[in-house]
Amino acid sequence: MQAYNTLINRYENKGAIIQSHVRSLFETPKVQTASAMELQKLHHHIMSNVNAFKALEQPVEFWDAWLVTLVCNRMDSATVGERQLQYNKKDLPTFRAIESFLFNRIAAYEAGEINAESLGKKPISRANTKYQERKAFFVKQFDNPKFPSLCLLCNESHKLYACTKFNNLSVPERRDFVRSKQLCYLSLASNHQCRQCKFAACPKCGARHNSKLHLDNVTNETRIQETSVQPTQSTLCTNQTSLHVTNAANEDQVMLATAIVYLNDSKGQRHQCRALLDSGSQVSFISSSCAKRLRLSTTNCHIPISGINTIKTNAQQLEPVIMTSQFGDFSETFNFYVLPSISSNMPSRQINRSCVHIPNSINERLADPSYVTPRTIELLIGADIFFELFSGTSVVIGDRAFAYETKLGWIITEHLPVLHSSEINQINNKSALSLKSLPVTSLFSKKITSQVKEEEAAESQFQKTVSRDSTGRFVVRLPFKQHPTALGNSKAMAEKRFLTIERKLATHKSLALDYHAFMKEYLDMGHMNPVSQEALEDQPVYYLPHHAVLKADSLTTKTRVVFDASAVTTSGLSLNDIMCRGPTIQQPLVNIILRFRLHHIVLTADIMKMYRQIRVADEDCNMQRILYRTSPSDPLQEFHLLTVTYGTKAAPFLATRCLAELAHTCQNLSGSKDQKR
Repeated sequence: MQAYNTLINRYENKGAIIQSHVRSLFETPKVQTASAMELQKLHHHIMSNVNAFKALEQPVEFWDAWLVTLVCNRMDSATVGERQLQYNKKDLPTFRAIESFLFNRIAAYEAGEINAESLGKKPISRANTKYQERKAFFVKQFDNPKFPSLCLLCNESHKLYACTKFNNLSVPERRDFVRSKQLCYLSLASNHQCRQCKFAACPKCGARHNSKLHLDNVTNETRIQETSVQPTQSTLCTNQTSLHVTNAANEDQVMLATAIVYLNDSKGQRHQCRALLDSGSQVSFISSSCAKRLRLSTTNCHIPISGINTIKTNAQQLEPVIMTSQFGDFSETFNFYVLPSISSNMPSRQINRSCVHIPNSINERLADPSYVTPRTIELLIGADIFFELFSGTSVVIGDRAFAYETKLGWIITEHLPVLHSSEINQINNKSALSLKSLPVTSLFSKKITSQVKEEEAAESQFQKTVSRDSTGRFVVRLPFKQHPTALGNSKAMAEKRFLTIERKLATHKSLALDYHAFMKEYLDMGHMNPVSQEALEDQPVYYLPHHAVLKADSLTTKTRVVFDASAVTTSGLSLNDIMCRGPTIQQPLVNIILRFRLHHIVLTADIMKMYRQIRVADEDCNMQRILYRTSPSDPLQEFHLLTVTYGTKAAPFLATRCLAELAHTCQNLSGSKDQKR
């Protein structure tokens, strides 16, 4: 409690926090060179402190005079001169006007309208400087207007994509025509090949073809020119059906979180909008069509936007907009910036929900009930709003599928396999499907991989065999996918490895002292014991080689003894080869980090010798034998390692699974919900 009060006294000292932000403002670095980056740094530094003052309920609205003076004093001379030209008045401009000026100035630099190098070190003076106005033009190569290109379909003077006759064709007919004329699949032109074309990919599916060649009933088209499938022997007659056979690549796509929200228009009426939640964006955006539909007015504030691959654009800020959840229990005012469009339809294809079980309590409050259906995105909720919406509660609802509780309702994210078709064969009514020795079910059902089976086997064995001894420690069995009799002899290999490390220790006295101290501690703590003479030798045995690892920067143990469970026996197999890895128990790292950031104060702790706190059942200790002696003059002695051993494949699973089991066992204790998460 004393530690908690100390934290409160330090981090909730409002006066000290205010003074630190005042000092930060007075220590604002001066802009040396006029550039977008330098002005962005200045703006970010000023606004971060100003926003902090607002959060601390300080009267920032009355501070225009000294804030404006401070900002102008930190600008470079060229920017100050430009500001003076724009605000040639006796009255001091407001802080909001200065902020708007900085935004426009940064946007101008980003757009390339100002040559930073030409501004030099001297202030601009238009009164005594002769300059020549320069104009920049974007040059695009057009066909010669005297000889306009003719449409290849109707011989009229227009492009193929503008041809009415071409647009009246069905998509398969358009594709056949383009293929027969050997046209580019992207631009529909004849003077270059598709691989040389710089046209954008299809906005509907992302494949490299023109949108007029997009087939709606194909999940994800081939990214190269399609090839037909040759007919084979056996046939399966279909009736009123259309089927596409694809060769799928093992890739994953992440289904992003979406939500239905309501925005108030200029008259205060609510309109439904679909939003994409993206913490990777610093600000939030709205599509221009949505802003126009809601008749929302814009401000004079512009900001430069830099996206992936440093693609740059500019966005104009809207007047503050009221956003409400569809359940009516959340309403806040937020700032959005206008972009021509946010993204393509989300998700990119229809999602099958049969493999995901959503509890009724979550299903009734889904932020986007139709999240599996591709639809338009009108809003992008960025990090400025994103983290305010999360409650911190998450639920696993399927294989790599998660539900997160927010103020907008429950949002769903999921990893999905992406199908890249390299061969497509379409079968219509009264057609036949060629299936040479291929089960029909294999076309539709995803096979369970050996890794998934292995994880399920490890979990099943853990649940059946886990127990606790009289001291309360967990006792676990090692999860094997093959019987230990598959292993060959390993004693000779382990003995050879030990003699090698023993010779090394003889020349490194300090390392030898640490090594033997580590092994003595292992023995004193009861984590290993000598093998008795009566031990049955007719059972499978595996000897773990071991060696020293020196970690000079470690805060705890500088020298560790590492056990090698991947050392092969005479059969060519190692202990790790016949052991199940087990599933990952903890949530994805992103979930952990997000939840960590939701709290003002976070306490962390380390479990000392975590693996060695868990006992291995006596039946499996023969799989964890080692050879060891303290002096070369002593005979080699055999020991059993009695605890979960780092270096074995299943060790991470067994350790974290015991933590989860402990949380489940103690779930009725006070605070157990937080412990389990």
